[in-house]
Amino acid sequence: MKKTAPFILLALLFAFTALQAQVTYESVTTSDGFMGMGASVSTDKTFIQGDARREESQIKFTGGIMKHMSPKGSEIEITRLDKEVIWKMNDKDKKYTQMTFAEFKKMMEEGLLDQPMMGKPDQKPENKPEGEPEYEWQTPVVKARDLGEKKELNGFSCKHYLVTVTTIGKQVSTGKLDTLLLSADMWNSLNAASAMKAANDFEMRLAKALGLDKMAEAMGPMMAQYGEQFKKLAEEMKKVEGYSVLTDMTLAMTTHSMPKPSKEELEAAQAEPEPEPADVTDVKGAFGKMLGKKIKDAAKAKAEKDKAEKAKGNPNQKVLFHTITELKSITGGTLAADLFEVPASYKLQENKKK
Repeated sequence: MKKTAPFILLALLFAFTALQAQVTYESVTTSDGFMGMGASVSTDKTFIQGDARREESQIKFTGGIMKHMSPKGSEIEITRLDKEVIWKMNDKDKKYTQMTFAEFKKMMEEGLLDQPMMGKPDQKPENKPEGEPEYEWQTPVVKARDLGEKKELNGFSCKHYLVTVTTIGKQVSTGKLDTLLLSADMWNSLNAASAMKAANDFEMRLAKALGLDKMAEAMGPMMAQYGEQFKKLAEEMKKVEGYSVLTDMTLAMTTHSMPKPSKEELEAAQAEPEPEPADVTDVKGAFGKMLGKKIKDAAKAKAEKDKAEKAKGNPNQKVLFHTITELKSITGGTLAADLFEVPASYKLQENKKK
């Protein structure tokens, strides 16, 4: 009988591991869109078990004409690592599309992933020569700060962090200097991180299988223009302990409106060590006072932070992208296998021929 004890412990360990390999979680994402276009609210429920993931999303557009074009019913996407396939279906139409991982990677290589994944496109885009980049960017400065605040959020004990990426860029056509501000204001929980281990493991395996990381997949078109900044942000976010229960992400461009510097001024500036750019919170304070006076000391921006954040309509700052993602709940328990299969009553929507 004594010999059975190790086997009992081993069985319990396997049972615990299996339990951790499945998770169900709900989240809400509110987005202002890109430069005000495509504003939406998305309510998502995700199921993960082993090599399979099911995502149920209800999207409601909230801005302009698009608010009258919200999809009817739930958009459902099933990703199977074991079968290397992605199914997308609509519970109203009872139809679905299928894309293999190989097809996904091919479309990514051909730059076709900005199009809806509902069959293949009618034709490939014309190969056009790329123009001169709009900006010459300096090396991004990245900061991650523990803001020292704690609170309960949706049943999770959270700590407050701020991760920022600040980049100074020279506009090629005018010589003006602009500041690109990318920030992630995060409330992270260690308990949520433990519960979401299965989700993180799935994302890592999927990224490897598709040859991309999750940030690139999520940001899509913006990655082409601001890819380096988002990459830096993603890398720094991974270093912050815990799982984000609430993430408030902003991408903004603040214009210095400086005249084009002379060749001598540029050479002198390059010869001197560059001062460390302020983070997104600091810069907001400085540029809120910009009109009508010269900024005497960027360090004073931090002291004016609270006042500046309350100000509305800074004409020198454009918000390009703003989104808030909130984790509402996490549950465990065994999931039914048919959640990760296309119902027999659904019809395959044929891909369009080229």
